[in-house]
Amino acid sequence: MFEVSGCRITPEQMKRWTDTFLPEQEPFYVNDEQLLNELKTLNVPVYSRSHFSAIASDFIGDYGGNYRHWNVPGSASIAFLKAIDLEEEVRSKLFSHQVALGRGQVYTYKWVEDIDVDTFTILKESHDAGDGRIILTHDAWIRMPEKVKQIWLLKWLRERVESTAMEVKFGAIPEHSKRVVNRYVFTFPSKSGANCFSAALGAYLGSNHLVENWLNTEPFFEFLAVFWFIVEKLHYTNECSILIIRTFIRRGVLWTSKILRVFCRAFPRPIARKYI
Repeated sequence: MFEVSGCRITPEQMKRWTDTFLPEQEPFYVNDEQLLNELKTLNVPVYSRSHFSAIASDFIGDYGGNYRHWNVPGSASIAFLKAIDLEEEVRSKLFSHQVALGRGQVYTYKWVEDIDVDTFTILKESHDAGDGRIILTHDAWIRMPEKVKQIWLLKWLRERVESTAMEVKFGAIPEHSKRVVNRYVFTFPSKSGANCFSAALGAYLGSNHLVENWLNTEPFFEFLAVFWFIVEKLHYTNECSILIIRTFIRRGVLWTSKILRVFCRAFPRPIARKYI
């Protein structure tokens, strides 16, 4: 059993994550005309941001957070490829460009070296992205020992899952909601579907089915309107955390921000949505 910030991770869950942390084909962002022309000359598939979103919406949902897709300038085109297939010179330019654009799966030398010196030495030789950075790609990942992958993922997770060490006082929360909270809190979903909106709404309704399935923002807000929620402040980060402060329900039940924060931390999204 593994653990991150109070959240439990089973060996089976860890294996799913190490197997799927990076897809075989990956997005590389390009905002440089010369580099773009080089890639097109090599017949590399290159898409505009809008075109890629239209044809690869599932991929973006699964892996967009890992690659900081929404942090990269919208003007950048997207080359979708296997990095190992590129010639070394073009690959080196592309790697460096990812650092400049703020793409994800880029790590500092020290970050990687602290995990494993041998792995750092190998990656510095083959995946140096300049400016003291290393870029992680699928071909590099699959060659790592399983133990190193686990250490890498645990470190990566700790930077994204805030501490959950706090006492939970249920107060006036209904029994059916308590049961759902106790079942899921401080765990990671084991299959596709769960997100922060389904977690919050499923907890209120006492629905395991709702908790374990993806919920878009539209039905979530529709529910708030139907049940007369008064949302004083709603804030969610690029990790899709949700914090609802002083949310009142017409039935007289008060959900404190503390309870919701604890429960929604049961569903952080550190890996592909496909597996959490």
